[in-house]
Amino acid sequence: MSDQELASPAFLADPYPFYQRWREDGRVWWSERLDAYVIARYTDVRNMLTTPRVFGQSRRYEPPRHGEVRGPAADYFRPRRLESALGTAIAANAERIVDTLPAQFEMTRDVGEPFVMESMAILFGIEDTHLLRELYEPLIVYLKRSRALDADKSVQEAGRAAGRRLVEFLAELGSLRERQPGNDLISHLLAMGMARAEVETVCALTLIGGVDTTVRGLANLLLGVLTTPGQEAFLRARPELAENAFDEALRWVSPLQLKGRELRESTEVGGTQLQAGRSVIGLLGAANRDPARHADPDRFKADRKVGDHLAFGFGIHYCVGAPLARVEAGAILRALMRRFSRLTVEHEGDLAFEGPVYRSPLSLVLSGQAS
Repeated sequence: MSDQELASPAFLADPYPFYQRWREDGRVWWSERLDAYVIARYTDVRNMLTTPRVFGQSRRYEPPRHGEVRGPAADYFRPRRLESALGTAIAANAERIVDTLPAQFEMTRDVGEPFVMESMAILFGIEDTHLLRELYEPLIVYLKRSRALDADKSVQEAGRAAGRRLVEFLAELGSLRERQPGNDLISHLLAMGMARAEVETVCALTLIGGVDTTVRGLANLLLGVLTTPGQEAFLRARPELAENAFDEALRWVSPLQLKGRELRESTEVGGTQLQAGRSVIGLLGAANRDPARHADPDRFKADRKVGDHLAFGFGIHYCVGAPLARVEAGAILRALMRRFSRLTVEHEGDLAFEGPVYRSPLSLVLSGQAS
């Protein structure tokens, strides 16, 4: 592995041959460009995610404080509770958006983005989706550009301003929910005794982490279903597997291709000594296609038993909102298959992908034959 390869057009176009070679090499590499050690094998990346004593994240949310904050949110996102509280509304939202689609549409712009943003509005118990989008978009641009080491001063200022506005908005919403509780996440967290400041933080992190990756995951799901022979017909016959297919799509093409941690103590990985105080990057996209963990890993299989993929993280920092993303994915895929008797990807051979930090089609145009 080299920094030149990481920045090469060939890697951006298709990182998976590179991932395969790096996994087979088995070594840990030092990247000057990323200023971090880089690991690629499933067992090594999973160990990074599940050993916070060595590979740390934010100290603010490490045990025991982590459990105090995560517990009430995890209680709300329990699959059965979530389905009962929001499932009907999210499914109706999916049907409404899909029913307005023309015969040809772009998956992210016309489906994923409006659907997931409106699902977030349902989660927070608000109706003004446009305001939520105004708060979210400059913030996510700032975060994405920062990860790519490409955030200029104007982007940073816009991102920080959006962050302040989001906190103010959530504070106002928290005050309202104290007086008029509902069936939403904010009301639940307050009822569980969480402090207002923590509620605002949890909701901000849910919005930031729950929109872009889910939108990308939905695009990757449709890509896998429609470009892998037999998978569309299989899911039309087994629509109850839509949520499992979404997990498989996250494994197959992970929306977030890498995740970082800080070394709190020196350790050894793959025969290489890693120094405390340095950063470590785990290549989720490589780990999720490790043949040592998943047979025939380059193939999308909607019924694969894939509960141990790493796209949602693993261990104590596993994505608390993962059940919501699955509900969203199941609702939108079933709605699309109900509306259209057949779906095809336009210009499949010419698809371009964003990378290297994120991976999903830059544009995924679908054509549908009405049922």
